[in-house]
Amino acid sequence: MSNLPIIKEVVVVEGKTDTTHLKRLFDVQTIETNGSAINKKTMSLISQAAKNVGVILLLDPDSTGELIRKKIASNLTEYKQAFIKQNKWNTKKIGVCEADDEAIIEAIKNVTTFVNDKKTNIQFIDFDSLPLHNYDNRLKLCNKLKISYCNHKQLYKRVNLLGITFDELSSMCKDYNE
Repeated sequence: MSNLPIIKEVVVVEGKTDTTHLKRLFDVQTIETNGSAINKKTMSLISQAAKNVGVILLLDPDSTGELIRKKIASNLTEYKQAFIKQNKWNTKKIGVCEADDEAIIEAIKNVTTFVNDKKTNIQFIDFDSLPLHNYDNRLKLCNKLKISYCNHKQLYKRVNLLGITFDELSSMCKDYNE
């Protein structure tokens, strides 16, 4: 029996080195996508895991990781995501296996639930009126929400997936200057 903390959900990662790193820190089951060309068998495994125990997406914060994240998210109704903060890598390459242990533990502690119910809580015109047009304000908000940094349009999508209302978002941004 392992003394490691247990993660009840299945964690979706990109490759074997990510799995190895996670298994040093947690008692966890993983599904490896092996790149962005996710085959039907892998997507089926992820969908089944999401229905049975839930899934946490822990993917690299690069363009490939974002592509995988979008592919998987479009096939699930509810899922969790864990994001490693941008300054938490041991090397120039930014991936899960390069992140330090504390950063991965922090990311797992701060998982965020996304619901893909096609419902829009905030209209884009309202979202666009908030002071989120600059990098610093988006970064502050992403950190508050415990999600990875993203551009204006992607942030709009994620805020709606998180089920945040305009009033809640407006309150979070009240001290931001444009």
